[in-house]
Amino acid sequence: MPEPPMGSGNFFYNQLTIMNQPLIKTGLRYGIIGTLVFIAAYTSLAFIFKNPPFSLPVPLHALALFLFIFGAAYELRTQQQSLHFWQGGAIGVIVYLCIAIGSVFCIHSLFAYGDQVIEWERTARLHYASINQAQMENYVGVEGVVEQKIQEIRTFGAWRLAINNYLWINLIIGLFLSIFVAFLLRKKKVDTPT
Repeated sequence: MPEPPMGSGNFFYNQLTIMNQPLIKTGLRYGIIGTLVFIAAYTSLAFIFKNPPFSLPVPLHALALFLFIFGAAYELRTQQQSLHFWQGGAIGVIVYLCIAIGSVFCIHSLFAYGDQVIEWERTARLHYASINQAQMENYVGVEGVVEQKIQEIRTFGAWRLAINNYLWINLIIGLFLSIFVAFLLRKKKVDTPT
């Protein structure tokens, strides 16, 4: 590797060499592709099927996240002929963070696009809360909590909905899937005697 130039350019040179690492490049590539796939899914649910993105099934969401995290970790393992647990976890974090942040901005723009999409979401949530109100009150055990939640649903905005639902779903599911994939694909390089 050539010597870095002297002066203030060292910082940028170091940042560029970090970005050329296979772990970062592969994670970002799969993260960006995953973000585009999730954006297409949310957009099709919101506009083509006239269905709010709230209805994206969590098992389908988890399966898609798993495929992108697994694909990135497997490609890195193939490139390096080994994969340590920390590398599998790190590449999973890069992938699911890209997907989570991209999903939040997509959902926010869908909800901010017009009142129609956020109104679909509000209607779906209010319908679900009104149907299951007695069950939720029995589960919580405190009177008035469900009424308070229904009032919150009537007043929520695009950012709150995007962050509370889609960011946390991606982060929680992605964390567990990253650990699982890192454990599943870990493989140390076998040294062959000469």
